[in-house]
Amino acid sequence: SSFSSTDFATLLSYAWVPNKVDGLSLGTSVKVIYRGAGEFANSWGFGIDIGAVYKKGNLNLGASLKDATNTFNAWTFNTTTFEEAFINTGNEIPRNSVLRIPPSLRLGIAYKLSLAKRVKVLLALDSNTFFDGERSSLITLGGMSVDPHAGMEFSYLNSQKEPIAFLRLGAYNLQNEKNLEGEDSIGFFPTAGLGVAINSFKIDYALANIGNLSENLHSHEVSIQYMME
Repeated sequence: SSFSSTDFATLLSYAWVPNKVDGLSLGTSVKVIYRGAGEFANSWGFGIDIGAVYKKGNLNLGASLKDATNTFNAWTFNTTTFEEAFINTGNEIPRNSVLRIPPSLRLGIAYKLSLAKRVKVLLALDSNTFFDGERSSLITLGGMSVDPHAGMEFSYLNSQKEPIAFLRLGAYNLQNEKNLEGEDSIGFFPTAGLGVAINSFKIDYALANIGNLSENLHSHEVSIQYMME
């Protein structure tokens, strides 16, 4: 049988600009997370993220510490929906538990160029660094794993020189893997996205795991932002 897996998150964010450092912005978010696995299980979680951005001209530098205080998800299993099948197949029946997500560090750099009067392109490189020692990343150092990403964003500006439309391309999930001939190779997933900004609203859409469309592993991500001043 098939079932849906869902993730929902509510974020309360606050950002400020220190007076003593030009171009530096700081921020933090408190998040409440709900996760569901069909009728079989669900969880509630809580965590805190912190971040910083430094801007100088067309250059942007960023850092964020996700799950800074560890994020805890309390899972509840509806065992009546699968208990008989698990017993018949010799599987261990899971019990209600709390999953701890340790902190991870993200570092990034971006540079913006002008291609035309109303067209700009943003080139970006960043990486996720995990410290749980349980990743099969391209770069591993002891218990630390580093996942690099790359991307670019084309933006179209209106007459007031404000970006109103976006086209994005990227790549992530770089891993060592075997190709069809059994030789070592580096695999990755391409991504693509669109965005529209209307007054204080911004709507973004992203398609991930494009390289695995035939295996139905792709995901659609939609976000809506409203900016208040």
